[in-house]
Amino acid sequence: MLLRATDLVVRHHPSLPPVLAGVSLEVGSGELVAVVGSNGSGKSTLARALAGLVEVESGSVTGGEGGGAPRVGLVLQDPAAQLVAATVADELALGPEGAGHPPTQVAAVVDALVRAHRLDALWARDPGTLSGGQQQRVAVAAIEACDVDVLVLDEPTALLDAGARERFGATVRGDAGQRGVVWITQVADDVARCDRVVVLDAGVVVWHGAVGDYLEAPQVAATYGLELPASARVAHALRARGAWPSGATIPRELAGLVPVLAGAGPARA
Repeated sequence: MLLRATDLVVRHHPSLPPVLAGVSLEVGSGELVAVVGSNGSGKSTLARALAGLVEVESGSVTGGEGGGAPRVGLVLQDPAAQLVAATVADELALGPEGAGHPPTQVAAVVDALVRAHRLDALWARDPGTLSGGQQQRVAVAAIEACDVDVLVLDEPTALLDAGARERFGATVRGDAGQRGVVWITQVADDVARCDRVVVLDAGVVVWHGAVGDYLEAPQVAATYGLELPASARVAHALRARGAWPSGATIPRELAGLVPVLAGAGPARA
């Protein structure tokens, strides 16, 4: 366990109801946890609470089994808002330089991140001249340079087109490693990339469980105004018409529909 948030209560003003009303969340090593909910459910406030950027009225955020304060990095929906250096390489160097690492170690970190995030052609560019997808990759790499335990993504694909969203998701999944990732999103396909789902409504956790269980229970998404991935919507429509094979699980991707409908056996969740 890398992070344990327990009974978080956040209130923006003493006279107003809490934005978070006792939210608890755990994130394990290598785990991607999707946090979903309608507008105003408290998702972005939770992101900032986990990163220590808003005052918590009560509750705690600890480093899991070992206790203490976890190292949490936050990537905002608009990456341009957090990119400040003159070049991509300088942006990646800010974290290790701020930690006091020697120049040779800083250079090694920057080089590794440039290769890992496919920034070879961009390292000398001004981040402000990059596309939204490129800026998101730089923002994630810059946070990773700070050697965080948990990466919190606050609706990072909301401004990306389908292709950039696919590439960004693959990068996050591939780079998770021993980190934990909290992926706050309203994009159904982002949820399908994760391991677990937490549903927020009016600042309260109203459902949590494995992604496979979430896809199998369309009433959860329907109740809270959420959308399932296209593959799940098609599968449930077929199931309602008696055309979905008995025992076949709901696939995460459209490609998972093919073996089921072709009679090749259940799709993998």
